[in-house]
Amino acid sequence: MVIFGKKSKGRKGFTLVELMVVVAILGILAAVAVPRFSDASANSRGSKIVADLRTIDSAISLYSAQNGTYPTTFSQLTDADLLAAEPKPQSGNIIINGKSYTVDSKTTQYVIDTTTHRATIAVGKGEITKTGITEGAAIASATADSFN
Repeated sequence: MVIFGKKSKGRKGFTLVELMVVVAILGILAAVAVPRFSDASANSRGSKIVADLRTIDSAISLYSAQNGTYPTTFSQLTDADLLAAEPKPQSGNIIINGKSYTVDSKTTQYVIDTTTHRATIAVGKGEITKTGITEGAAIASATADSFN
């Protein structure tokens, strides 16, 4: 058998150096790919939160147009068939507008603000805004417009 113009002399398999080079290359590729995948997941969770806020805002507007009053609970929106179910934010790291936040679904929920009649996201450890998280607030909120 001729390989690259040279005859092979019973050579079967790869040398240890060749295997080490392949393992090193795979390690480098994994080190680059894993953080990018993690960021993509966090970006998608952040996009879902903003989309949920906009969907709830739309449902609030439709409810108001149909009934002449604003809803105060999610059950009013689901009973009017404007939302299939009350949305729940996913736990984990999220990225919105390049900023990273941590969301815990046990302390974070969507809320209908009865003053502004907007959907907000209530966070147990502070407020998610486009400038960062304000620490120390018991419950704080941000609307979809905060992320533009």
